[in-house]
Amino acid sequence: MKKLSLGPCLGVFITLIMLMSGLSALAAEVQSALSPLPGLSADQAARLISRYGKHSQEQADDSFHTLHRNADGSAKYVNALIAQDSPYLQQHSHNPVNWYAWGEDAFTRARLENKPIFLSIGYSTCHWCHVMARESFDNEGIAYLLNQHFISIKVDREQHPDVDEIYMTGVQLIRGQGGWPMSNFLTPEGKPFYAATYFPIDEFSGLLQKVHKVWVAQESRVRSDADRLSEQIKTILSAGVDAGVAGGKGAEVASARFTSQLVDRGVSIALQHYQTEAGGFSSAPKFPNESLLLFLLDQIKRQDRPALLAAVQHTLHRMAQGGIYDQVGGGFHRYSVDDQWLVPHFEKMLYNQAMLGRVYSDAYQVTGQQYFAQISRETLDYVLRDMRDDAGCFYSATDADSGDEEGRFFVWTPQQLTQSLGAADADWLMALYGVSEQGNFEHANILYLPHSYAEVARRQKVSVDAVYQRLSKLKETLYQQRQQRLHPLLDKKIITAWNGMMVTTLARGSNVLSEQSYIQAALRCGEYLYQHHWDQSAGQLWRIGWQGRVSIPAVHEDYAYLVEAMLALYDATGDKLWLERSKILTEQMIVDFWDAKRGGFFVVGNASIDTKGDSSSGMPDKATDTTVIPSIVRAKSTSDASIPSSNSVALHILQQLWERTGEIRYRQYFKQSLSAMGGSLKRNPLGTAYGLVAANNFYEGSTGTVVYFAEGNIVARLRAGDEKDRFNLELNIAPPWHINSDRVLQDQLIPTQVSVSGGTWWVDSVVYPQAKEVVMDFQSQPLRLLDGEISIEGRAINSQINTYPLRLQLILQACEHDRCLLPNTRTLLGARP
Repeated sequence: MKKLSLGPCLGVFITLIMLMSGLSALAAEVQSALSPLPGLSADQAARLISRYGKHSQEQADDSFHTLHRNADGSAKYVNALIAQDSPYLQQHSHNPVNWYAWGEDAFTRARLENKPIFLSIGYSTCHWCHVMARESFDNEGIAYLLNQHFISIKVDREQHPDVDEIYMTGVQLIRGQGGWPMSNFLTPEGKPFYAATYFPIDEFSGLLQKVHKVWVAQESRVRSDADRLSEQIKTILSAGVDAGVAGGKGAEVASARFTSQLVDRGVSIALQHYQTEAGGFSSAPKFPNESLLLFLLDQIKRQDRPALLAAVQHTLHRMAQGGIYDQVGGGFHRYSVDDQWLVPHFEKMLYNQAMLGRVYSDAYQVTGQQYFAQISRETLDYVLRDMRDDAGCFYSATDADSGDEEGRFFVWTPQQLTQSLGAADADWLMALYGVSEQGNFEHANILYLPHSYAEVARRQKVSVDAVYQRLSKLKETLYQQRQQRLHPLLDKKIITAWNGMMVTTLARGSNVLSEQSYIQAALRCGEYLYQHHWDQSAGQLWRIGWQGRVSIPAVHEDYAYLVEAMLALYDATGDKLWLERSKILTEQMIVDFWDAKRGGFFVVGNASIDTKGDSSSGMPDKATDTTVIPSIVRAKSTSDASIPSSNSVALHILQQLWERTGEIRYRQYFKQSLSAMGGSLKRNPLGTAYGLVAANNFYEGSTGTVVYFAEGNIVARLRAGDEKDRFNLELNIAPPWHINSDRVLQDQLIPTQVSVSGGTWWVDSVVYPQAKEVVMDFQSQPLRLLDGEISIEGRAINSQINTYPLRLQLILQACEHDRCLLPNTRTLLGARP
């Protein structure tokens, strides 16, 4: 690819030419204290103030970010972002830059004036986004350059993940790596010709001047470069989709044999990349990669894999003991900048809490290690305590910064600890957490555990429980002390997809961790999302909730994660209301996002984001035609990383709906989707790890504490018994279905049987329910049958502690009046006592 050469930075600021007059009388009436944005004509400035000045009047003095204030503390400038439903955009609403939100207005203006577009993408809790905002976007000289020579668009990536993915691909092509803030230069048609991330102010100033000169002198060359880069972006974002529906090369993936091969290959690749000392499967910066961990845990649930079990356990211990985990308040930071999981990037995202809360509860289910249960509970409790809104759903993130200092809220000095705890307890805790005078982060200490609880207990000659109990009390004291500090910004957006993840984790965790409060929280948020983010009459799901309003039509991940949440609530409660709701949302998802030609789901729906709505209210109108806002490619999300891709989640919900309803069309959509993802799966199985779990569920059967037979008409739930080693297998068999008893009267019939699959467990005893002897219309001999609600009780013994989970295999054959299904086997995982 030919890169556009922009030459060295000029390093010279253009002399500011400030407007001395031009405010209309109407603008003066609205807000006389506001000044015109530098670089705009008097007429443009007056229109902006007239339209948005009232919003500035309504804003609290401490709720905006700018150095430019009047004597009374009010903002000197205002731009169009003040009317947007995004804390991130509102952070920039008093920049002197004439920002536009993503939409028709910006592109229309760019085409009319034939100006290049400067596109800045970030999010509210991004540290380097704040740095560039303070240095450049709040600088009047930079604003003058942007306002004179460019149309400037600011995008919240959490509102528009589709826009973020397209332009991030361009950044990665040009720079080799990406990140935020993302800085893009586009043609008026939205095609990128240069892109990077953070720029220091001097470099950015020179760059703006150089881009302007190149555009004026060599526009045709710039457009040619933009065309080439756009084609490369289109090729990359289309590469993971094969014509599986038409029998293309992706079709072979939709088979049990090939799925099994991909699973084994994925496990092998993961072990090759495993870091034996620090844990994890990549080098710094180290991300947890929740999708990969869920895939590996799923394999441990299914069969004995000693090397994999050891690698996953070590990784989870190192993460939970590291600074990436908030040792005081619970919950995980987004990633660590070092190999040891010590120094985090301090922002905390809701999606990390949801996915890692699920990872650690799964790890507890697999190993029985109480430490994993503790980390899962602390993570979920942190979200319920600190990230839940009054309606019961969950905020999107907390910032890395407190004030202008990264990590300030989370770090400690020895003096602070001694003052908070007293000398004796502080000394004990500082030894536990590796605290020193020199510190490990800017002369302060990120708390971390250099040694496990067990090692500390051994050295101190006390029990592990004694260490945990003492530490728990001290952590509560530190938490209360920390609450007095300046808090990081809390982004109070309610994002449908991320809340769906949290509902799923809470619903699943309520069973695995035996926490009734989790299912109550999940039900409350699930109900709110369905009632307030879903408009059934219009067939419209909304992505964003903020300050009691909804906005931004949902993208595919919002539908996929919300349906997954509805199904998790159905599994946890047995209430078919949630199953019916999941079907309604899935139908709309198929209508809006399904690719009828090639299979799979697009990121954005057939309806566009409407930019003609009333921006002053923040409420969108009905969605309209998509042709006004340019798009390089209608992409599909197939790559799993911190969160699974929307197409991987779609595989899960289609497989689950097929299993729970027996409706053949869900099976067909599943196989077509899996075929469409064939290219991605074959090139890199771990890049679509969560999707591979769904494929395994489809061909090998689901695993869990709840499984389904007979097109969803038979539900089996495995619960811990009243006594140690006891289990209780509850079956709910809906009429007119029945199953054979454990002792059949005819040799050709398949009896219902419970056994153990692998591991170190064995079944000591099983008590089956009393059968009914029934004569059916189609034969004269009686049959021994079970129906209705029944319970199979037993005792399973483990020869080793904290190894593999109890895997009960249940085989049964289901029949109704005029047909019998083939015998079926499902694996149930024992809930830990």
